[in-house]
Amino acid sequence: MRVHTGCLRRGGGLLPGAPVLAVLILAVLGCNGTTEPGGVQIQFIAVPVVGGGFVLTLQGKNYTSPSLQTIRLDPGTHQATGTVHGTLDQGAQLAVGFTGGGSAVGRGGVEANSIMSLEGPVAVTGACGILYNTADPGPYQVRFRFSVTADPARAC
Repeated sequence: MRVHTGCLRRGGGLLPGAPVLAVLILAVLGCNGTTEPGGVQIQFIAVPVVGGGFVLTLQGKNYTSPSLQTIRLDPGTHQATGTVHGTLDQGAQLAVGFTGGGSAVGRGGVEANSIMSLEGPVAVTGACGILYNTADPGPYQVRFRFSVTADPARAC
């Protein structure tokens, strides 16, 4: 199986030690959001290192489970904050991947390449995701921002 890994690059090379699961999540998430009154439907998944945990807060709601979440966000800039902890042998890692529509289905979503880390260790951003990765088990704080667009040509 060949997986496109271009979304997790730093300095032109693939991030060493990037969790395989994180690479797969960020590389193969599908697009199936909708644009309707009340905002743009966005889907995301956050995955910590095995044995680790996280609390990710977005739009005032806490997410703690590594499962696909569906939310509605108005077009514009949004911010997510959180706390991540890992294990002594694996450090702490958190991968967050977004999807929401895009040109494949004619719907808006998270604007490609709009994700920016504001706080946290060794962040690597991709067109539709972010990966925090450190050998320290933490806990540590993360904070990132991203833009939501109703324009399917600019969405993930």
